[in-house]
Amino acid sequence: MSYANTVKDGSGTAYWLLCNSDGYLLIAGGAAHDAAAAGNPMRVAGVYRSSAPAVSDGDIADLYVDAAGRQLVVGAAANNAAATGNPVLISGIYESSDRTLDANDAGTLALDVAGRMKVVGAAAEDANAVGSPVLVGGRYDSSWRTLDNTDVGAIALDVAGRTVAVGASVEDSGVTGNPVLIAGRYDSTNRDLDNGDAGALALDADSRLYVNTGWLAALSADEAADDSDKTFTVTAAQEWQIQSIWVELTSSADAGNRQLCVELQDSASDVIGQWRAGAVQAASLTRYYMFSQAPLDLTAFRDTDYLCTPIAPLTLPPGYKIRVYDKAAIAAAADDMIIQLAYQYRVI
Repeated sequence: MSYANTVKDGSGTAYWLLCNSDGYLLIAGGAAHDAAAAGNPMRVAGVYRSSAPAVSDGDIADLYVDAAGRQLVVGAAANNAAATGNPVLISGIYESSDRTLDANDAGTLALDVAGRMKVVGAAAEDANAVGSPVLVGGRYDSSWRTLDNTDVGAIALDVAGRTVAVGASVEDSGVTGNPVLIAGRYDSTNRDLDNGDAGALALDADSRLYVNTGWLAALSADEAADDSDKTFTVTAAQEWQIQSIWVELTSSADAGNRQLCVELQDSASDVIGQWRAGAVQAASLTRYYMFSQAPLDLTAFRDTDYLCTPIAPLTLPPGYKIRVYDKAAIAAAADDMIIQLAYQYRVI
């Protein structure tokens, strides 16, 4: 079926409007597919609605645009639903050199030459973290996976989400590749860890592993004046063995004979033993005492001011005490007593 019409230039030439067998007008654009646009091609329009329309199966529907006339595109499946039909896919662009975008610029997703999306964190290597950097995740498997050559594999995690690291060589086999190495830490002063604490391996200043093979030597000193009654307490989580106790006692003018004594106490301050010097010290004198293992037991001062007394080798538990004092208590707050306690300790 066709209807005559005159051409628009008024030449009188007749043209025919073409319809299909149902009487619908046949319309064609001014340019073929994949050809340059010519004339005024027919454009497709849409309609804006403040709320989404609901159409039934088989209904004709307008193209849906937003308030600015931009077409709205929605995938065939909702978030977290099984994919159906042919969902709208997100694409990107590959460029041989990186783009530089200005503030508020739109930008297509960056792809590598194989079409894989490039992902870059918000901060460069060895720079302070900014924003929300991309984090690396992994996967927990209740049993070990076995990957074949060139397989991709997720980072292995334990059930608590911690990375599982395994060296490149098994125990008692030749080293291969770049095995995971164990490192430690150097501290200029000893750390004090509490029960259950994690701790880095201790290194010396030359990065050599610091190994406690047993007893370590130490010295504790008290040189405060006006005090002839002093106590040392075994450190928590340690055992002590007394090696020697050097005492310099300067008696005040207060009359009376000082009787120097080394006393051992348990953690409840109960006396468990004593060593007493073999001679007493009068007022206004300075005398030197050595309590150590296997010396002579002098009962008079040698060279006028030196006295030594033997002590037994003992191991003292944590919290035990070594008290050094004038047993006669002539002038505890006036006499001056300097003590150097040499001992060995080990951590328990």
